[in-house]
Amino acid sequence: MNKSKVIGYSGGVPVTENDIDEFVKEAERGYSDEQLGVKRGRPAMGSAPARVIQVRMEPELHTLLVERVSAEHSSTSAIMRAALRKYLGINETE
Repeated sequence: MNKSKVIGYSGGVPVTENDIDEFVKEAERGYSDEQLGVKRGRPAMGSAPARVIQVRMEPELHTLLVERVSAEHSSTSAIMRAALRKYLGINETE
């Protein structure tokens, strides 16, 4: 079989079976996170890793929270952080 036969194009550049074989070998060797542009983990919040805190609340309060999340197209965490900042008198930009 002639592996130099053009089987397709990528960005106007001909791609042969030889090219594909080389791409496969490269992929099997693996790529570093830097090569892939990957950053692991969640984005940082503030000056240190964020902490998860559980909160118990009565069903009526939870219902109101869910309604607010839906109305603002936000997340439970974002709404609760904003409410706590307001209660503590902390500006959003601090």
